[in-house]
Amino acid sequence: MGFILGLDVSTKTIGVSLFEDKGESGKLLELTHVTPKIKPKPEDKLVEMMAKVDQFKQKMVDYKNVGITKIVIEEPLINSNNIRTVAILMRYNSFITRVIYDVLGILPEYISTYD
Repeated sequence: MGFILGLDVSTKTIGVSLFEDKGESGKLLELTHVTPKIKPKPEDKLVEMMAKVDQFKQKMVDYKNVGITKIVIEEPLINSNNIRTVAILMRYNSFITRVIYDVLGILPEYISTYD
């Protein structure tokens, strides 16, 4: 049996869920979150974002030998009125995707908030 890891990514907190991969009957095994805190806070927002990604990477290492076979990430709302926010979230999601692939060897799937 494998497991599905679900992520809801924002720049402040990343929601994490772990399910049994049993189709419609899979059970929720874990529901948690990662809220990276960077101290001292860098002046450059990109540097801060990359430091947050490094902290997230440590969480992914915890899942390395769990048996995850699929990872699903909720994609950012593209229809947002604030294009700057969308751009930041897209960049952050790209960094998160890379960490997942590097640590777990799985290419995540993106789903919309409507799915």
